[in-house]
Amino acid sequence: MKKTKVLLIFPPFTVSSSDYPTPDPPLGLAYLAAFLEKKGYPVKILDALALGIEQSRRKKGGLLKVGLSDQEIKKAIVDYQPNVVGISCAYTAHAPDAHSVAALVKAVKPKTLVVFGGAHATVCAPLVLKDKNVDIVVLGEGELAFFEIVSRVEKRQSLTKVPSTTQRQGRNVITNPRQEFITNLDDLPSPAWHLLPMEIYLKKQEMTREFSMRKPRTNIITSRGCPGNCVFCSIHAIWGHRWRPRSPEKVVEEMAHLVKTYGVREFYVLDDNISLKKERLMKICDLIRKRGLDIRWATPNGVALWTLDKKLLKKMRESGYYRITFGIESGCPRTLKFIRKPMELKKAKKIIDLSNKTGLWTHSTFIIGFPDETREEIEETVRWTIDSDLDFASYYIATPYPGTDLHREFIKDKLLKKGEEEKMYYSSISVSGYDTLRLTKEELNQIRDEAYSRFFTNRAKRYLNPFYSFPHIGRKIKDPEELLYFLKLLNNVFGMKLKSMVTGKFQSHYK
Repeated sequence: MKKTKVLLIFPPFTVSSSDYPTPDPPLGLAYLAAFLEKKGYPVKILDALALGIEQSRRKKGGLLKVGLSDQEIKKAIVDYQPNVVGISCAYTAHAPDAHSVAALVKAVKPKTLVVFGGAHATVCAPLVLKDKNVDIVVLGEGELAFFEIVSRVEKRQSLTKVPSTTQRQGRNVITNPRQEFITNLDDLPSPAWHLLPMEIYLKKQEMTREFSMRKPRTNIITSRGCPGNCVFCSIHAIWGHRWRPRSPEKVVEEMAHLVKTYGVREFYVLDDNISLKKERLMKICDLIRKRGLDIRWATPNGVALWTLDKKLLKKMRESGYYRITFGIESGCPRTLKFIRKPMELKKAKKIIDLSNKTGLWTHSTFIIGFPDETREEIEETVRWTIDSDLDFASYYIATPYPGTDLHREFIKDKLLKKGEEEKMYYSSISVSGYDTLRLTKEELNQIRDEAYSRFFTNRAKRYLNPFYSFPHIGRKIKDPEELLYFLKLLNNVFGMKLKSMVTGKFQSHYK
């Protein structure tokens, strides 16, 4: 029997001119591809964003569409002749791009089955299926459900009862019960790195103001899920609230493979809660050293501050960890209560201080613009970040992604109408498209830019003050590489400050 051919597509992105994307491996598609290959199916990944990262077309409203052109995507489809096309639809802001790709598939190969997956597709499946170019939506964790679809297509069987899917049946939209999550992640093969344009990810990172210490860098994950319940978080639609780890041995084996095969020298670990089990994380650190892996690594998605202690931070630092990101999110107690973030601000400052003394660069994310948050409460957060001993801060704007409790709060407060998810297209955590009960979207975007300007102005002054920089920075610089990294950070800080002075807006890229 002829095997079903599968094409997995990561779409181009339409973004604001101040939010140019960085090409990174689409790990979700890479895991899907590896799982299907293990089952014997021919698979290809088309990362239309990465392959066309230097191509951008201007659209209305000052937006840019970055990635392969429609003709290039059509040609790839015609050349490969897939039976099933899976399209990543992870982000509400980029849902129109995914739908555009679906239209291209049907235009050149009308009988091809088009499958959507990802966070947006999962929580907005009925909305997604209004597009007749989309045949079926996979809900949540995708490996088992997508394999079931491909297997049934090959056997010419009905797809109507595939678990964890939503699909049209006549005039109705039917959702089948969810499958159980994969309990043992070690049963999954490592991502299909060989199907990705690795040379692009590893060589095109200079398009943004990179904060990595070494190049080339790539991303990995060591666990799925988070037991937290933050009001703004959308990951639970995919991974649920249960935390499921990969074994330390599997994690470090994958690192070693990437180091040997692709010359990777740094990893961004994108877990939502890597430090939940301290003993496991310490074993990962021990194995990195035991294998003699000369790497650097960081956790840009953040670590749970309350799981950290001196012993763990020391082990992380010794294994190549150099920059820690916290998800403190607010310096205002009332806002933290609304977010449902179990954060003690006094303890947060103590852990920041401990991390600095361990020799780590410290960074935290903060979110402003919740429905009832006042300008004074936002100022409380900005002031807290400036007064803290953090090296860096990122300010995001609260965005009511479908499937989150924040989305329901926006509907409750009549800031968003139910069923109007289309209005979220092109709104993001970087550029808000929403008013709150207290502030307009224009005011929020301005406050965010001003917060960045104030923070980086303060930090530039600190770094240039020898009485501060010698003891603070000295702990983080143990060799020439770390000195060069500090100089790189200074260049980024002053570069972003200068750019904001010229344009009036904060942006982290060179475009």
